[in-house]
Amino acid sequence: MSDWTAPAFIDLLQTRLLARATLTAMDPPVAVFTYDPNPDDTVTDRLVIGYRVADENEPAALGQGRYEETVTVNCEIMVVRAGAGDVKAAAARTRAADILGELDNELRTDPLPQVGDQTTHAQIAKREMMQFPSTYGTAGAGVRVCVIRLDVVYTARTSPAST
Repeated sequence: MSDWTAPAFIDLLQTRLLARATLTAMDPPVAVFTYDPNPDDTVTDRLVIGYRVADENEPAALGQGRYEETVTVNCEIMVVRAGAGDVKAAAARTRAADILGELDNELRTDPLPQVGDQTTHAQIAKREMMQFPSTYGTAGAGVRVCVIRLDVVYTARTSPAST
């Protein structure tokens, strides 16, 4: 069994997000994926957790075989709204920001998503927003798209016993 905590963190974060009443009650509902879904998918509001993951693993200060793992989990929020113009672009942008807020609130919840021996912190470390027109999933009809790419960074302590 691997001592790499990223797969467990991604699964746990997805489970916790799907349990958030404020996220699941949004209309339309937000789909939370742990993989990059098909680009032809017609889901209009989605959060992808962990489409790419990188880590740095260093020996921990105390304990033989213990490590402190700092992991960057790349995520993406995508919101699509039918139509054109500033009103539709603003609606997509506002909804994407609301989804980002739910993710941020979950990471600030006590306790943190625990993996390995202990997760010492988790936070959104970087955000980038892109907005553009498209024909995404609409058979040629115009839409406005807002994409927020972000990094969730967490640190976990691991030991051979925690694997």
